[in-house]
Amino acid sequence: MVLEWDVETDGTMRYANARIAGEDPNEWAAAMAAWWTQLCEHALEAEDWDTIVADLWIETGRLIGHVQRSDQAVGNDRGFRVCLTFLHVSNALYQDDFSATTRAAQQARLDRLLDASIHQEPTRSMLMTFATRRPLRLWWCMEGAKIAIPDLPT
Repeated sequence: MVLEWDVETDGTMRYANARIAGEDPNEWAAAMAAWWTQLCEHALEAEDWDTIVADLWIETGRLIGHVQRSDQAVGNDRGFRVCLTFLHVSNALYQDDFSATTRAAQQARLDRLLDASIHQEPTRSMLMTFATRRPLRLWWCMEGAKIAIPDLPT
């Protein structure tokens, strides 16, 4: 599976967006690896950051990533974001009238995917390379609010 990235740029910002329509776990894992690759490639160009943010917006099925300083509020990115939209998630919520049960199930699925993704190659190696070059934190967020600070992979 190859994701097509739609990249918006105006010289001061760069936003990369991709969508995945199916619900195959292997395709989701591959999409996560592609998301991390986009995010880490963009992070190489950024300055003055120490935190990689993965911000989940469950009702729209979007996972938004960016880098920022840890002493700033979530969302204060450095001019780029990488957004991966899981269309199945937003469709499932819409079809069930945004029920709490469906929301919790979809959120748990994406949480597990995100947690597992940092231990898979090539993501693990990319994160470890950053960690050897600078202080590095990971923040998992839900609609802009920090919900977890996972350990870096070893």
